Amino acid sequence: MYFDLIKETIAAGDERIYEYILNWLAWMKQNPRKKSRAAIILQGRQEIGKNRFTDVIAELLNRYSCPNITNIDEFTGKFNSVVENKMFAVHDEMMNYNDSRKGIATVMKSIISDQTIRINEKNQPRRTAENVMNVIYVTNSDMPIQLETDDRRHLVRACKTVHQVTEEHPEQTECFKKLSQGCTQEFYENLMTYFLERDVSQFKPSLIPMTEAKNN
Repeated sequence: MYFDLIKETIAAGDERIYEYILNWLAWMKQNPRKKSRAAIILQGRQEIGKNRFTDVIAELLNRYSCPNITNIDEFTGKFNSVVENKMFAVHDEMMNYNDSRKGIATVMKSIISDQTIRINEKNQPRRTAENVMNVIYVTNSDMPIQLETDDRRHLVRACKTVHQVTEEHPEQTECFKKLSQGCTQEFYENLMTYFLERDVSQFKPSLIPMTEAKNN
């Protein structure tokens, strides 16, 4: 069911996007000390499974992930040690930086691309740490950040509403309940094996498929 969620909802049935996302995730797992320098933006309605998708990856990577960052200060603020040594971060409707899409894009450009990050920890001197973070944005907005016209860092995907929990359709809860129940220890072990064994020898994260959502 999890791979169905990725293919049908997250990739919206597009085989190119589906393969890119799987390769991106596998590449990240197989290269824990490297950055892809490419981020994924997932647009779509509420309650369709975007967070369920990222929650599983965050759980898989455990202490090396930040699953729910909503404020950009967690990256650049006074006390940002939470992001140190993290290889995966999920930006969930990220706010602040004057709530400016352009401002957020400017800051995130360095987070996505730079090899180091300045860490500010309470009662400790500032220090420079290795930046190995790979990023997924999750948003209900059309575009959470303002991308440059020649942007080469972001895959933008408009997710498809296959299942959505609403007042009119509460029965859709069962679909996500079954998905959650299937996330057993054995599931995570098999998922880890899948990503570690997937062939990404020819994969280049910077070769990002163009999408209609990005063109718009």
